[in-house]
Amino acid sequence: MVLLTALHASEHIIKGLATRADDYIAKPFNPDIFELRIRNIIEARLMLQKKFYSDHKMQVSDIAVTPPDEKFLNQVVKIIEDNLTNPAFDVDVLADKLNMTTITLYRKLKALTGQSTNHFIRTIRLKKAAQLFEKQSFPVNEVAYMVGFNDLKYFRKCFQKQFGVNPSQYPPEE
Repeated sequence: MVLLTALHASEHIIKGLATRADDYIAKPFNPDIFELRIRNIIEARLMLQKKFYSDHKMQVSDIAVTPPDEKFLNQVVKIIEDNLTNPAFDVDVLADKLNMTTITLYRKLKALTGQSTNHFIRTIRLKKAAQLFEKQSFPVNEVAYMVGFNDLKYFRKCFQKQFGVNPSQYPPEE
């Protein structure tokens, strides 16, 4: 969120930035500088989304822009985690639990995380799998079932794609 305003006083700038705005731009402004600031914000947001996807330790609060977005994402993650072992848990069930249409949920998650709803659910499942591999030495097939994958081959493929290493080799040597 960028605040574009005619208020120049320091207390207004502090108050505006305290609302977790990405930037505070006072009028009159240079359109070229404004465009560069917006571009930088978008690029930073995309880098955060990419890091969220690949780093199992990164939390949704790291990509949330506003407190309501953070609350929403935390609610989504909690619902997914509560249904982690259920392989039948899908986009329709999640949308129903959130009292949203699937398209509204898709748009909101896509805007916040850069991922489709289905992809986001899979990301949360795989992050949980990575945490399980780090904490305890469960067999790969057991972890796959613990995070809602019925197909072991598909689990291995998804895990490899997300973390760049086979589940049996996780965590990678540093």
